[in-house]
Amino acid sequence: MPHIILEHSKAITNFAYEDCFTEINNTLSSITEKSSLKTRAYSPVIENIGDNKDHLFIALTLKLLKKPERTLEIKNKLSNDILNILNQYAEKSLSLIKNNNNNNNIKCQITVEVLDLSDSYSKIII
Repeated sequence: MPHIILEHSKAITNFAYEDCFTEINNTLSSITEKSSLKTRAYSPVIENIGDNKDHLFIALTLKLLKKPERTLEIKNKLSNDILNILNQYAEKSLSLIKNNNNNNNIKCQITVEVLDLSDSYSKIII
């Protein structure tokens, strides 16, 4: 039942989402069934990173049910593993963006946050 939420700058249009999510799903299969993963990606309507127009972002939030066996150590490992996956795909995408814009100053901030879902989280399957 984990939720994988990927937000990214609008300028990132050539990101290989399906391939990236397949790798992330494989990483998460160590803690959950792949069939329970809920994945989505989108760009915000408004975005800003400080005052630098040459900076882009990719931010992934992973929300998990609280379970005693999901220790901080496990969550940190998941975060780092997912960050490495995102970095591989972002490098490919960023290279194309730099070439298309003839601008080598473009940078991309990539973040991963692993959160516990609140105790009030509810779900039904119909």
